[in-house]
Amino acid sequence: MRAWRNVYYLTLVFGIFAALLQGTASGQSQNFSAPLSGPPEGSFKLETEKSLPQPTFAELKSRLTIKDPSYTEAYFDVVSILSDENSCSDFFGGPDKALEVFNQLAAMMTKTYSRQNVGIQMSGDYMTMSNQISGNRYRLFRKAEVNVLGPFYRQKIFETEPSVPHVGSFPPNTREARTLMLLHELGHLIELRRGQWLLPDDGHSEEQSEENTRIVEKHCAKAIMALPKI
Repeated sequence: MRAWRNVYYLTLVFGIFAALLQGTASGQSQNFSAPLSGPPEGSFKLETEKSLPQPTFAELKSRLTIKDPSYTEAYFDVVSILSDENSCSDFFGGPDKALEVFNQLAAMMTKTYSRQNVGIQMSGDYMTMSNQISGNRYRLFRKAEVNVLGPFYRQKIFETEPSVPHVGSFPPNTREARTLMLLHELGHLIELRRGQWLLPDDGHSEEQSEENTRIVEKHCAKAIMALPKI
């Protein structure tokens, strides 16, 4: 099974580089953990009970709004981790359920410009999704944004530049940090029981955000460090 997944992952990677050679623009920065803004007071939730078919690889590649090399690599790194049986995918409910939610999240991500200590932020109203076939329940926020000025894309190089925080134990603007950030966001979407999520909302608390990052890193650090070196 592991050999099959490795072949699958390498096939995806070659697809990335083929797309990049066709003119994908390079990224300008990087970021870190992820203050999540919950729904504003008075917002609503929509629920759907329809089955959500899994998109094909070609459909996913075409649907990614962010197409720069850093984001594309981070996307496939997360797919590689969640596709395998390991402590990280187990934490998110197993490969099938985790990939169903992550693929929905990754396709809707856009870029924004915010403070240097913000990595990825989700905000606005959210819809609660229910898949009758998989039994998966999760939410999707109206906005999911990667901060161009944060640790997903940037690190401090010159003394005059503002500091950019680490993501857990990983330096900013690294492959490991980007992977951990995306996994952090995934934890905010998966429902454990009605109204309770795998990771509590960060809100505007840096302490809560850092604690959530530590929780994800505890389960996923080994898988992140084992990513193939390309």
